[in-house]
Amino acid sequence: MLKNFILNYLDDLKGQNIICFDIHNKNRITDFMILCTGRSNHHVKSIAQSILKKIKSMKQKWNRVEGIEFGEWVSIDLGEIIIHIMKYETRKLYDLEKLWT
Repeated sequence: MLKNFILNYLDDLKGQNIICFDIHNKNRITDFMILCTGRSNHHVKSIAQSILKKIKSMKQKWNRVEGIEFGEWVSIDLGEIIIHIMKYETRKLYDLEKLWT
């Protein structure tokens, strides 16, 4: 399953505080929301670029990628899964965990 692969791969990439929410009953946009923290702008960008490279090698497609040029918060929309990779400060500020729990 793609979700489990992404969760394990984020861990391999040294992503921190990785959480997955099953939100298919809460919205019609996606089934799963994955949150991951990077240590720095560079780490956030590196995680996102590695995920995109791996997704491409698996012949999967993404709908949209936002924020990769800045590295504060990168959002990758895979359709059934949306991945948010953020710096600690950004994640704390927006508190998406509270929104989806």
